[in-house]
Amino acid sequence: MCHSGLEAPIVLVHGVLGFDRVRVGGREWIRYFPGIEEKLREAGNKVRTAKVHPTHTVATRAAQLVDFLDREFPKQPVHLIGHSMGGLDARYAISRLTPRGRVLTLTTVGTPHQGSPFADWLRKYFGRGLERIARYLGIPMGALDDLTTTAGKRWNEIAPDISGVTYLSIAGVCETNQLPLAWRIPAQVVTPIEGRNDGIVSLTSAQHGELWEVWQADHMNLVNRKNTWAKFPTDRTGDYLRWVQKLKSLGY
Repeated sequence: MCHSGLEAPIVLVHGVLGFDRVRVGGREWIRYFPGIEEKLREAGNKVRTAKVHPTHTVATRAAQLVDFLDREFPKQPVHLIGHSMGGLDARYAISRLTPRGRVLTLTTVGTPHQGSPFADWLRKYFGRGLERIARYLGIPMGALDDLTTTAGKRWNEIAPDISGVTYLSIAGVCETNQLPLAWRIPAQVVTPIEGRNDGIVSLTSAQHGELWEVWQADHMNLVNRKNTWAKFPTDRTGDYLRWVQKLKSLGY
């Protein structure tokens, strides 16, 4: 096999309500980034998916990400690819919790760098109810506030970009009639306020860094979840391989 991968490991970071993989009865049932780890490994890359708390604050999740890096890749520089809230976790970790040189590049994928109006909508109309349920179940709900547009206005102050790290981003756009049903209500909230989006994160909110691309994809298709409503190709593994080659062309 031709090894043309990156020298440093790649760490994938999941979004809110996410996971690395789910096992049922000792068998793997689903991965957050299905097929992506395997394809990147086949191309000669070292790849792992970090597991952080699904609903906690960015600060807590970022600390858990750093613990993962220190455990799995001690003293090794890494490339981070963070989906959705995972991109904010990575930004916070780089800016406030890791020494310079620990992270070489950060690619955020469908990350709401300016927050999402849908989080505002949830907070306004369902916030109290969600808090009651969360308290009853003992589930932290800090993620919701950290994904609002109010929080988004503060991210550049809270977690500014650090020199020596290459920041890149991937945004998704998808027409409403091609979105999975779960994303259609969020899209109806986001579109009048911020325009084109992936069903929950707008194009403008997802753009961040020195280089960026726009993929025709819904929010979860960005991490290779299938979209049966789509009239476009939904296998993203080739896009990730191409993206990693782009990092390699930058000297990594």
